[in-house]
Amino acid sequence: MFPGPEKKFQRHIAQYLKRVNKYAVLEQSEITDTEHYFAEDHLIAFIKATQPDTFKALEENYGTDARIEIFRALKDEAHHTPLWVIIRSGLKVRGLEFKLYYPKPR
Repeated sequence: MFPGPEKKFQRHIAQYLKRVNKYAVLEQSEITDTEHYFAEDHLIAFIKATQPDTFKALEENYGTDARIEIFRALKDEAHHTPLWVIIRSGLKVRGLEFKLYYPKPR
């Protein structure tokens, strides 16, 4: 049976994003938060790679709970702010500002 036009269109868009923009495809197992569908390990890796000093400051205060604090703040904020706004404007976690997005340089 052939896929419907919607599935065909979805595959076309996904292939374009992978080919042209070098997007990666996540596996279902990488989505560890099934309520909000966050890829937690990827977000923490991004934060550690791009903002190591800020993450270290959070770790100094909260130790191994630093990760939990980030996702608690993200979930709380997502209840009243659209995710795209949070991604664009950043996330405050216990007085520290984390960027969740860096635009591609022109």
